[in-house]
Amino acid sequence: MTDFNGGGFEVVERVSGPSKSLAPGIHVAAITNVEYGTTKTGTPYIKFTHMTKPVDGLLDEDKKPMGQKATTTMWMSPGAWNIEGAMWCTKARLTVISQKLGLEKEFNAIKGKDAEDFVNQVAKLFKGKKARWVFSGEEDSFTNDKGELINFVRAGLNSFGFVESLEEVPNDEDTKLYFNPDKHIKKAEKADSVSDDTLDADSSVDDEPEW
Repeated sequence: MTDFNGGGFEVVERVSGPSKSLAPGIHVAAITNVEYGTTKTGTPYIKFTHMTKPVDGLLDEDKKPMGQKATTTMWMSPGAWNIEGAMWCTKARLTVISQKLGLEKEFNAIKGKDAEDFVNQVAKLFKGKKARWVFSGEEDSFTNDKGELINFVRAGLNSFGFVESLEEVPNDEDTKLYFNPDKHIKKAEKADSVSDDTLDADSSVDDEPEW
């Protein structure tokens, strides 16, 4: 039986802190997770999670300092995986990452028996590695449990000129990377329906990088 009375409830004020999501721009970050997945319609993809060094006031579920995160999906379907001369295709982008991380020889030696095995090997090679990255953005929105429309910008790796070696360019002020919010943030477009090719919002636990 419910006890209706006016006492005994501890009020905890909610204090807003820094966002757990990385904002579009140029950031030094570590690759904390690389995973394989498929959409509801069977389209395969490789998903990267990047994390910055710990941010003041930002804590994980265990109350430990954590950095800001961004996820990037790269498609592995025939029309996106390996297109000759197309630097936007997934294989080209992974090759660029391997070059900037000094791992091109090891990356080129990977022979996956299928897409998932290939991604698992890429994960072993890339996880924990740090670089300077360009994160572009895309406006998005969702409706919360109060029926309110919440607008936000979802960050992910830019398609071109998106990574720089920290060994070659150790200082942020010397970066040759380029970011322009007017060019690198895509405005939201109204959609009549939601595609079946949506990613599972549930993501695996990331490894905390050593800073």
